Amino acid sequence: MASTTVYLWLSFMIITQTVGQDIRSEEMSVVPDSKFQCANTTCLPFISVITTDIKNCQFACLGQSQCIAATFHRSTSNCELFNNMLNQNGNISADVDATSMNVISGTRFLPVTYCAVSGHNILLYENQFIYSSNQLFAFGILTPNWGIFHVGAYGSIGSTSWQPSSNISSDYYFQLQEDGNVVLLTSNGGIVWGWGGQRAGAGGPYAFYVSNTGELVLLDRTNQIVWQRP
Repeated sequence: MASTTVYLWLSFMIITQTVGQDIRSEEMSVVPDSKFQCANTTCLPFISVITTDIKNCQFACLGQSQCIAATFHRSTSNCELFNNMLNQNGNISADVDATSMNVISGTRFLPVTYCAVSGHNILLYENQFIYSSNQLFAFGILTPNWGIFHVGAYGSIGSTSWQPSSNISSDYYFQLQEDGNVVLLTSNGGIVWGWGGQRAGAGGPYAFYVSNTGELVLLDRTNQIVWQRP
C-alpha cells in the first residue's frame, strides 16, 4: 500500500481550568484536521466522552491524570482520550472533521491541592482527584477503590492509603457539600458513606484539601480545621 505523508501545522496552547480553587494548567500541542488512528490495540482510546466543543474535550483530558492525548470529532462531538500513545506523531492521520491534541511532556501540573466550597456543592467523579501539595496523596475514586490514594510518578494513582468502607461499582461519585459534609453517592443518589462538619466551627464557606501526610481536611471560613480523616 502506498504511503501518504501528511504535513500538518502545529499550534501551542496553555489550557487552564478553574473550579473554585481547582487550577489545572498544562501546555498542549494542537493538530487541526487530524485524528489518532492505528491498527495496534494499545493505542485505542481508554475512554470516549461527548463534549460540546474542542475546549471541553481538552478539559476532559485535563481531568484524567493518565490522559496524554485526545481527538475531538466535530460532527459527532465525540472526544477520545488516550493514555498509551507511545508515538503520537506516528499514529496520526488526516481527517478534516477532527482535531487532535498532545500533552507536552514536563508541562503538566497535578489538579487541585485545595478545593473551596462556597454556595454550591462540588462533585468528584471517577478519575477526578484532589491532590496534596506534595503530590504524594490524592482523594477520589478509582473503581472499585475510593478514599485516599498514594500517588506515583507523573501523578499516577497507586494503592489506597485509606478506604473507610468496602469496594464500590462504577458510576459512584463524591459530593463535597457547602455545609461541610463529604458523602459518597450511588448513581441514583443513595448515600454509601458520609462524614462532615454539619456547619461546624465558624461556619462556611468551607474548604477541603488533602494534607501532605494523607488526611482529608475540612477548614471553616477562618481557616481553622473542623475535622480531618483518617
